[in-house]
Amino acid sequence: MTLYCPISPPSAPTHVLPAVQARLDALEAGIAAIVAPDTPRDFTHVLLAEERLQQALARTWAPVAHLHAVADTAELRAAYAEAEQRMTKVQARLGQHRGLHEAVRAVRERADFAQLGAAERALVEHALRDFRLSGVALEEPARTRFRAIAQELSQLGTGFEEAVLDAGEAWHEHVTDERDLDGLPPSARDILASYAREAGLDGFLITLRQPAVQAVLTHADNRALRERVYWAWNTRASDQGPQAGEYDNSARIAQILALRHEAAQLLGFADAAELSLADKMAPDVATVRAFLDDLVQRARPRGREEREALRAYAAAELALPNLESWDVAWAAEKLRAARHALDEEQLKPYFPL
Repeated sequence: MTLYCPISPPSAPTHVLPAVQARLDALEAGIAAIVAPDTPRDFTHVLLAEERLQQALARTWAPVAHLHAVADTAELRAAYAEAEQRMTKVQARLGQHRGLHEAVRAVRERADFAQLGAAERALVEHALRDFRLSGVALEEPARTRFRAIAQELSQLGTGFEEAVLDAGEAWHEHVTDERDLDGLPPSARDILASYAREAGLDGFLITLRQPAVQAVLTHADNRALRERVYWAWNTRASDQGPQAGEYDNSARIAQILALRHEAAQLLGFADAAELSLADKMAPDVATVRAFLDDLVQRARPRGREEREALRAYAAAELALPNLESWDVAWAAEKLRAARHALDEEQLKPYFPL
């Protein structure tokens, strides 16, 4: 049985589908070999064999997912969407593969199971749990419906991510007067100048890329500019802000919540929160709520104390009597510099990444 197929990660959008499909074909062929009658039902030939197949797929998919998140193009987006749908379909089917489930259960029931290491035993137990959470025990029509929900959630998740990416790329502010960037360190100005050059513009271009947003909110003395960037960033892909409704994810959020609830109930859980805890350490939703409520009670006094100290500093030293959300990072940076004489620009040569 071939456990690992050395396929190079795709280096161009046109390579994505062939590379992913090759991994998926290898995965399905490998699973067929695992469940064959003559394959020993032991940890090495079942769990470890499947793990290697899944890791091979992950090594191909990880760079594609990363590029889709940080260097999206129309060609890559189309290839990503199709490849993700194929992967979701295959993985949903494998999650309900009763032959593979029986093979894993046979490993669990072996007389020498207790002799495996703790990590190996945990992997077996987790695999059986994941089969249950994938609907392996469901009968029709719930079985098919569960797989359809997985497919829909995958499509909605991709659409959600792409709407956020599109909203981020659509908003920008061209700055031609460098005085509007007072307070920004040279390194931040260089980044904004590079964005302008990419767009074929002179001066500086503020975008919703994370380096630009962080630089403006933390360092820009121009309060109106901070406010505009704050609202553009925090209302991306929503029904609010400067792009209200244009890339709105509200409908997708409602659909995702409804489908997660339906999937949870198909599996016998009360709701999606209860399902979410099935593979976590917290025993139930009530315990999580109690933990969070207790955390709030412990953290709130300190948070209020720090907020009031920042308000007082902003009013006394920065001529800012009303501290708004778009002022917080800027005022905090001023306070830190005043208290600790710390200039991040002086540290950059020592931390070039």
